[in-house]
Amino acid sequence: MLLYTTLLLGTTLAAAVSLPVVEQLIPRAVSSSPTVTLKNGTYEGVHLPEFKQDLYLGMPFAQPPTGALRFSQPVSLNSTWQGVKNATSFGPGCLDSEDCLTINVVKPAGSSTKELPVLFWIFGGGFAGGSAADPAFNGSYIVQRSVQLGTPIIFVSINHRYGPLGLLASPEVKDSGLLNAGMLDQRLALHWVQENIASFGGSHKKVTLWGHSSGGYSVHAQAAAYGGRDDGLFRSLILDSSIMAFQNWTVESQTAGYETILANTNCTSAAAQLDCLRAVPIDTFRNASAGTGVYYPVPDGSFMQTSMMQAYRKGAFVKVPTIIGATSDDGTSGFLAPSGLNNDTAFEVAMLFALTPKNGTIQKYMEVYPNDPAAGAPYNTGEGVLPSGSQDKRSFAIFTDMVHAATRYATKRRSAFSSASKSKPASPVYSYRFAQIPQNGTMTSGVTHGSELPYIFGIRDHNATESPLGNRPEDEKLSRVMQDSWIRFVVSSDPNVTPLLASPKVKWEAYGKKGRNLVFKNSGLRMEKDDYREEGINLSIALALGELVSTLGI
Repeated sequence: MLLYTTLLLGTTLAAAVSLPVVEQLIPRAVSSSPTVTLKNGTYEGVHLPEFKQDLYLGMPFAQPPTGALRFSQPVSLNSTWQGVKNATSFGPGCLDSEDCLTINVVKPAGSSTKELPVLFWIFGGGFAGGSAADPAFNGSYIVQRSVQLGTPIIFVSINHRYGPLGLLASPEVKDSGLLNAGMLDQRLALHWVQENIASFGGSHKKVTLWGHSSGGYSVHAQAAAYGGRDDGLFRSLILDSSIMAFQNWTVESQTAGYETILANTNCTSAAAQLDCLRAVPIDTFRNASAGTGVYYPVPDGSFMQTSMMQAYRKGAFVKVPTIIGATSDDGTSGFLAPSGLNNDTAFEVAMLFALTPKNGTIQKYMEVYPNDPAAGAPYNTGEGVLPSGSQDKRSFAIFTDMVHAATRYATKRRSAFSSASKSKPASPVYSYRFAQIPQNGTMTSGVTHGSELPYIFGIRDHNATESPLGNRPEDEKLSRVMQDSWIRFVVSSDPNVTPLLASPKVKWEAYGKKGRNLVFKNSGLRMEKDDYREEGINLSIALALGELVSTLGI
């Protein structure tokens, strides 16, 4: 039996500002709670009358990765039960509990005679944090909108391991076949959907895989998994602000963190180091691993047969219809770009530390990105400097282009040009740039990392001081346009719907040889040639992703 997993489908609720609010709404549900029967057994979910939705929350798709299974690849559930299990609250995130491998589903209430398309969400968080229970990822709004459009969909979200519990890397971990456990969590959850989604009225043949930031990287990785083998787990992809898809993370580059954890837990001299680490109480392990670095997926010869850069150079990824895009100022979030820079010396030292470049690279960056605040990020903010540092706009510009724009640019071109054959036309790639500062944003951050998500999810209740959409009608319209486009893509693999803002109407063209983006802004939509900051982006591709240059024709 492939998965035999239990189900826990997740949605955040209509007025969900925090998890307790979800639980406050549950008593208001109608007297007849929904149930679903899977191969393992039956679950009772929650009915939301406000949204006319049924939710199934926090159910495991794998055995708890605890004890002897700590660090291991996920193991399918292989037991059944009698009676009805509860699926009315989210499972804990993987920062809070080792027993965290759960899946959530939001669906229109009742049964359907049609097999509905499925939107499978993977959260971001730099592979260091995140949870499907985050109210910013409330799937109820987008499902509600899909019903209003007459094209209902099902929303699925998961928790997966990250950090040292999910992405520990060292020669010992590699020799034990345990690399990339957190990525395999995602893979098992996708298989779980194939096995079980029909019980919720969904189609296993109509799955769209969607991720943001490190979740976008995860989508990249799933498309390139096992050498680009198509296991039929998804028919389309959405990548929002995918981070560093071509970074060359390796076992060797992350072994230092493993060795520090060993030292902090007195496991260095153990005959079986991994067994020693498995015996360490989880709180002790978390304390011992704090500050040991960030852990990333690495080539393992199996799931990730080579680096992402090599995989995309070779065209070794599943070619399906794809949406890929980012915000105008992704690098201003500060989680990667150095800041507090006030002169050329500080700037050069920070770049050397951040980029570990080859000889001459820093000088080239300094030439292409001069100390001109008007040309820095956030873009289109004039001559003023940021209070954090007079050269921070320069730093943010480099990292916006290098980390997000360059990898997106190269991926789009590679996807658009490598998927065609004599017997099969190219799968379309749709590119976008989100250019709207949210109402609760600032000019110092611009259209920063994650700015687009409230518009796509349609979040009006949020744990921020203000709703990102605020009370501006034009932002509500922009949110509707983006929601409708994403829903249309999930339903038909084509995002084109009748725009609400465009005058004249704008068609979202496939990227193709013309290389054009759709720009989302509350003042209107427009297509643009994808040469936005072209010189700097091409520099990052040429220097950081050099092997791709000749292949991509850049």
